[in-house]
Amino acid sequence: MLVFFLLNLARITQAEVLPFNCHVKHSRPVAWDVDCSSRNLQVLPKTLENQPIVNFTLRNNMFKNVSFSAWVNLKYLDISFNQVNAFHKSMLSGVKNLNFLNISYNTLRNIYPDNFEGLEHLKTLDISGNFLLKNEESVYQAINKTLYNGLRRLYAKSLGLSDFPINIFDHASELEILDLKYNNITFLPIFPPNLRVLDLSSNNLKELKMHPFHMATNLRELIIEDNKYLTTIDHDAFRHTKHLERISLRGSIRLDYLPKPLFFHLPLKSLSLARCNFTTLHPYFKHQFVQLEFLDLRGNPWECNASIRWFTRLDGPLAKEIRCFTPRNVSIDSYFGMKMSHIVLGNLLALLMGLLLIFFGLGLWFALDLEKKSRLSHMYSPLEKNVVQTRPVYVSTVC
Repeated sequence: MLVFFLLNLARITQAEVLPFNCHVKHSRPVAWDVDCSSRNLQVLPKTLENQPIVNFTLRNNMFKNVSFSAWVNLKYLDISFNQVNAFHKSMLSGVKNLNFLNISYNTLRNIYPDNFEGLEHLKTLDISGNFLLKNEESVYQAINKTLYNGLRRLYAKSLGLSDFPINIFDHASELEILDLKYNNITFLPIFPPNLRVLDLSSNNLKELKMHPFHMATNLRELIIEDNKYLTTIDHDAFRHTKHLERISLRGSIRLDYLPKPLFFHLPLKSLSLARCNFTTLHPYFKHQFVQLEFLDLRGNPWECNASIRWFTRLDGPLAKEIRCFTPRNVSIDSYFGMKMSHIVLGNLLALLMGLLLIFFGLGLWFALDLEKKSRLSHMYSPLEKNVVQTRPVYVSTVC
C-alpha cells in the first residue's frame, strides 16, 4: 500500500509541476527523468525547482543564462542547441554528482577551468559547436581539468581549435572516446593509453607519424576522414596500436600511397579508403584485405591494369562497385571480365589457327605420300604382246 501511495503521489506531483508539457520518462518519488526539449523555453520553470530531477533534458530551447543549483541530485544534463553565451561558475554550483554534461551548440565565448570545479564524477562532456570560443588556451586548461578528474568521453567538434598542447592528455588516464572532428588541427598531441575511439575527421592534417600514437596501445577505432591535405602516412605510424580494428581514411583526396608495412600485425576488421587519390595498390595488401569484414575502395581514380587484378578476388558488395578511372566508368569486374574474355577468345582463335595449320600440314603430307607411293608402285609398265614398240626397251637381267 505504501508503494502504491508513493507512486500515486509522484503522478499527482508530476501533473502539478509540469505546466510546460515537459515529459517525465521515468517518474519515481525521489528520482525524476524530465525532458523539456523543443518547448521554446527562455527560463526554467519555477515549479520544477527543488524537485528530485536526476536526468534533465533541455535541448533545443532559447536559454541564455541558466543555473542548475536548485537540482543538486542531477546526474545527466543536456542543454544543447540553446543560446547560452556564458558558462558561469554558479551555473553548476552544488551539482556534485553530475555524470553527463552536454552544452554543445550554444554561443559560449569562454570556458574556464573553474567552470568544472567540484564535478569530480563527470564522465561525459560535450562542448561541440561553440565556435565563438575565443581563448583556446583557456579551453585547453578547462579540458585538462576534466581529464584530471577522470573524464572518459570528450566531444569537442566544431570549435575552431588548432593545435593542442602536446602533453594535454598526460593526465587522461580514463579517457576512452575523443571526438575532435571539424577543427583546424595540423599537429597532433600524444594520445593516452586507455583511448579506444579517436575521430580526427575534417581537420588539416598533412601527415601521420608514429609519435602521437605510440602510447595509444588500446586504440580500437581510428577515424581520419576528409583531411584534404593528408598526403603521407609513415610506415610505422600504427606500430604500437596493436588492437586497432577499424581505420577510415575516407575523403583524404590527396592520399595516393600506402607503405606496405602500414597494417602489419594489426587485427583489422574494417578499412575505408574511399574517395582518396589511389590509382593502384600493391598486391602486398591482398592477404590482409581479403580477410576484412568491411572494405571500401570506391571513388578512387583506379587505373585498371594488371597491378590491381587482385581486386577481383575481394569479397563483399562494395568491392563489386569499384570502378576504373581509365578506362572511364567501367567496373573492375567488368573490365577484367572483358579482358579475360578477350584473352580466352584470342587463345581460342590461336588454337583454331594452329589446329588448321596442323590439319593442313597433315593433309598435304598425306597427299604427297600417296603420290609418292603411287609412283613407286608403277615404275615399270607391263609390255603387251600385240603392241608395236617404236622404241626398243632394254630390260636388265643383272641382279
